[in-house]
Amino acid sequence: MIVPMKKATIVAQAKDAASSVAALRALGVVHVEHVTVPDGADVARVKDDINLMEQAEATLSGFKDKKHFAPALKEDVYDWRKTARHVIDLYKRLEQLQEYSRRISKEIGIWQEWGDFNPDAISRLAHENIFIRLYRIPANEIKNLPQGIIIKKISRSQGVINTAVISTSEIDVGFQQLKLPRTGLKIMRQKLIEDKVVIKSIIDELQKRACCVRRLSEARKELYKQLEFHQALGGMGQAQDLVYLSGYVPQDRADMLFNEAKKEKWGIIINDPSASDDVPTLIRNPEWVSIISPVFKVLEIVPGYKEFDISLWFLVFLSVFFGILIGDAGYGFIFLCLTMFAAAKFKDAPQTRPLFALFYILSSSAIVWG
Repeated sequence: MIVPMKKATIVAQAKDAASSVAALRALGVVHVEHVTVPDGADVARVKDDINLMEQAEATLSGFKDKKHFAPALKEDVYDWRKTARHVIDLYKRLEQLQEYSRRISKEIGIWQEWGDFNPDAISRLAHENIFIRLYRIPANEIKNLPQGIIIKKISRSQGVINTAVISTSEIDVGFQQLKLPRTGLKIMRQKLIEDKVVIKSIIDELQKRACCVRRLSEARKELYKQLEFHQALGGMGQAQDLVYLSGYVPQDRADMLFNEAKKEKWGIIINDPSASDDVPTLIRNPEWVSIISPVFKVLEIVPGYKEFDISLWFLVFLSVFFGILIGDAGYGFIFLCLTMFAAAKFKDAPQTRPLFALFYILSSSAIVWG
């Protein structure tokens, strides 16, 4: 059922703006409608912190390892913001090292046919008028190279010869010269080994910190509450020494808000929403009907305030449709057993109970129709 709403306008002294918003948040019955666009340093700071937490959560979710257990940390002394930044910095470092390792591996693949040599030594010899140039030359073209040069065949691959051409002057041999690597093959391999060690240590560290996902999620939820507070505070209208805000309250909670206004010495007006108001939708159903809510969440279906709540009728329709569609008591029994197994496995997750209750009904419907 869609709960009837009332529109409330609350007026308080400007000096009491923060305490008034805090009191409204504690009361928890008002859906605030911003009078002005909420902005400011506090809103921006909290948004940045939320983004930081979300990045850290997303990062650590990919490194969960049951071999590592949560460290004994005290929340009152542990800085979760610092943890989130550390996680993000570690992951950025990991990505950089992995990309660098891929490049080194590619370089090793290119130059391993040439063997190990010192590129700096080749560059120094050029200053002594000893030029060493590296080429990949087709085997049948070697004989066409100009006279007066030393040709050193390094290796051969698929009809192409890796060739070092040595001369006392710069000579164009008619083939594209290979650009020398920055380091020799031995150093590349050493660097690759070192990077793999560091990569493993970073991955181990991230896996150990994956236990922090739940605490980071809790911190993020608290930050969302702070964001709502600062947005409500920043979205208040102001007229000289007074501030005001508007919002919507369930009709059966209007007396609670009125009594709170008397207690806090606010000015308050409660009336019916106008036709032009964008009234939020609050749905309350009996517990046995609310089991259909997970389906609506997946489909992202929320009726408008002036529309009809189809929760009950959709539950009936879905149950009958599922029963007719399956139409087999055996399959229905299998669904029922799987639901019982999953419900037992996730018995400590109360948010899953409506979903399992729905599957109990659907399974039973399939058995009945079968």
